Amino acid sequence: MASFQHKIIIVTGSSQGIGKFLALALAQRGAQIILNGRNPEKLEKVRAWMAPQVEKAPVAIPADVSNWEDCERLAQTTIEQFGRIDTLVCNAGINMVGPIAQSDPHSMRKVMDVNFLGNLFPVRAAVEAITQTKGSILLVGSIAGFHGLPMTGIYSSSKMALTALAQSLQIELHDAGVHVGLAYVGMTEVEEGKTVMDTSGKAIKKPKFTIKPEPIDNAVRRMVRMLETRRKKQVFTTIGKINAFMNRLAPGLVSRILVGNFRKMQKEQ
Repeated sequence: MASFQHKIIIVTGSSQGIGKFLALALAQRGAQIILNGRNPEKLEKVRAWMAPQVEKAPVAIPADVSNWEDCERLAQTTIEQFGRIDTLVCNAGINMVGPIAQSDPHSMRKVMDVNFLGNLFPVRAAVEAITQTKGSILLVGSIAGFHGLPMTGIYSSSKMALTALAQSLQIELHDAGVHVGLAYVGMTEVEEGKTVMDTSGKAIKKPKFTIKPEPIDNAVRRMVRMLETRRKKQVFTTIGKINAFMNRLAPGLVSRILVGNFRKMQKEQ
């Protein structure tokens, strides 16, 4: 396994799912991991789960990444404890399922706040420290950001915004020697208990995938490799690659297919 020895790495949204297992993979390669999430109890469970498996016990810092003051505290606490920040992985995210016309405005804002500002604010808080180490920023996007999707329109919008954020950062930080990557994650396995929001903002069980999802380990392995090679962009999964290609080659056809799928969904309801 490649080494991240002595690297100080913050992973937001690491109380479950991809963030949790990415944190473990990086810690097993020698990194000092700072776990982050909003729920202190969940974070402590992950910290206790990881500790026996790694050389350097992770540190848990609860913080809401959609809140600027929390992000300042997350970055500053890390610097106070470890002296620097080498890598920031922005993984936190939430989803809302349902048509935009029926969605609660406050809940729509919450999705945008977590999925977009929850990337922008941690980056802004940590970027000076990362510039000093010529480190890495990895934004966790989605193949849903290639084309606006029915029933997850707000989520698609928030993930599409990350492309512009990554591109802007790549230009602004190029001469500073900072790596900025964007991972377009495909449909990936979720842990038991994973929830999304319905149109009222109520937490509901995440709907089952219509196709077989990718194992979490595959997504984690690709993210680790992106950090190792300082890769700027990678599309995950075969379906994701087909999606990206078709949106470039024949966006009109993609739109017609999505309209047909949406009509089918409406009839089945």
